[in-house]
Amino acid sequence: MARPIKVRHREHCTRRPRFQTDYGHKSRDGLVGPGTRRLLTKAVIARGEGFFERGRISPEYAIFLSYSRKDERSLSGIVQGVRSCGIPVFRDKEAIPAGASWPDVLYRSVRKCQVFLCVLSPQSAGSINVLIEVALARHAHRPIVPVLLEAVELPSSMRALMEGIQHLDLSGRVDSSEALGDLLEALSVYGLFPQPQQ
Repeated sequence: MARPIKVRHREHCTRRPRFQTDYGHKSRDGLVGPGTRRLLTKAVIARGEGFFERGRISPEYAIFLSYSRKDERSLSGIVQGVRSCGIPVFRDKEAIPAGASWPDVLYRSVRKCQVFLCVLSPQSAGSINVLIEVALARHAHRPIVPVLLEAVELPSSMRALMEGIQHLDLSGRVDSSEALGDLLEALSVYGLFPQPQQ
């Protein structure tokens, strides 16, 4: 006889939603697992602008950087290069303070960004967080610039979200001045240009 998992979860439910249990998904593995992207995206979008009425935080960045933490070291140079040109870059590790609700911050930042920069690698291709962020960007109709960090076979879910979008291939040269120049050229298409130094 199956254990009454659903009932037990309901009995111990707090006011903070657990997306898979509260939205009736058969999986019981917390926030990460099968169906999470669809459920989280649907839940965040359904709450709309009222989601931010607390007014605790309202970040606005020119670029939203979607990446895997495992690629952080490889990206530090080019991120610093973009910032040195006066273009603000959102990185979750720096922009989300302790105690903040990360869905609030991510959704608002994706909607407010001028360009959604998605770093593709074997690590990010398997990241549920990157998948959620890309789904939010597509729903918010943000310009998406996929940057290829190294050769990767994208899973079907990510391929569907990236369908028809031209990639910028920086594999093997991400730290070069040429790579930074190519990225700045791609960003300029969306009105992001290097700013004069103060």
